[in-house]
Amino acid sequence: MALVELISAIFINAKQPIIGSYEQIPTYWDIITDQQKTFHQVLFGNGDTLTSQPISPRNIDTAYPWCTWHPVNRIHREKYACFDVLYKFNSYGTRGSLPEPTDTNCILFLGDSFAEGYGLAEDSTIEERLHKTLQRPVLNLGTSGHFGSTQMSLVYESFAKKFRHKEVCVLLFLENDFMENDVQSHYKNFPHRYRPYRVLTENDSSKIVYRGSIDSTLFSWQHFNAIFKTVIPIFPPNETFISKLSKLTYTRRLLHLLTSNAKKNSASNIVPPELDASPNDLAILELDMDAIVREANMHGANVTFINLPSKYLMTCTKKSDTIAEKYLKLEQQLTQLAEKKNAHYLSFYNYLIKNKVGEQSLFFPCDGHYSNSGEAHLSQFLYSYYLKR
Repeated sequence: MALVELISAIFINAKQPIIGSYEQIPTYWDIITDQQKTFHQVLFGNGDTLTSQPISPRNIDTAYPWCTWHPVNRIHREKYACFDVLYKFNSYGTRGSLPEPTDTNCILFLGDSFAEGYGLAEDSTIEERLHKTLQRPVLNLGTSGHFGSTQMSLVYESFAKKFRHKEVCVLLFLENDFMENDVQSHYKNFPHRYRPYRVLTENDSSKIVYRGSIDSTLFSWQHFNAIFKTVIPIFPPNETFISKLSKLTYTRRLLHLLTSNAKKNSASNIVPPELDASPNDLAILELDMDAIVREANMHGANVTFINLPSKYLMTCTKKSDTIAEKYLKLEQQLTQLAEKKNAHYLSFYNYLIKNKVGEQSLFFPCDGHYSNSGEAHLSQFLYSYYLKR
């Protein structure tokens, strides 16, 4: 065992691989060499105090009718293996600057964590980049936490009346959106959420239904305070002592790395989720698009839809011409749906292929979201578009 641990330590220190959640956990050697840490603090304590790390939940399920939203006037720290940033939420619960009441040339962004700017400092988000380069007001209405196109339509209906605007940019992420819009699939996997779903009814219409409740959701201040109180825990609340101890070793880190790589290789033949959509999935998406365009027409605003390609989709389309053709057909469908509603659809995927942008310059190495360089590509793509509008 000692030899295995020695080999693991040499490999981890030499290669410095990204190992996900283990980046937050010190090794026994880190503890020995750090005068500020002791084994007792790490194994039985609660980690970092809030005096040096301001923290609030990133989102809570209380903002009816769309439910999932940021807490207002709070600061959240998002820390992971390859980023450590602060989110500052304003009086409306959004990131970034707010348009002035006199502004009429505003662009409203709708979307999930990609629109929110997950893992990015505030000045690196797509909204703040365009605010600076276009010299026009931009409002970030994106949020993470299982936020599908149905919720995007509901949040827009609420905010459209509050801020004058000329453009609405909807950043779809269909790798997640189809599943997150599906009431049966999503609620089965995430029963402890309070959120809305659009369900189809007779005569090609739909209704909004809610599953879960404010009292039962795990995304609440009550649940957050019960876990975090005044500190950020290193280990989950119910972690056993033996499990904690093993996570301090290099062997455990190497096993985690090998297991993660094996899972990625075994999933290489799975069809990207955005290409596995059912007719019901597409029908719900179309109804959400309808709702957004209908609301925008009431305010004299133009609507542009974009699907942001996922890391897995980009990998698959490079390996398989068949997958690439299927995705282009999906984008044709999205273009037709948008045009039918007098809206626009832009292909960021075509831009990436044309400019030979690879996954390494698009995504974080430790996460599937767009990195600073990826956000710069998206900003350049949209800058050219909105400069003409």
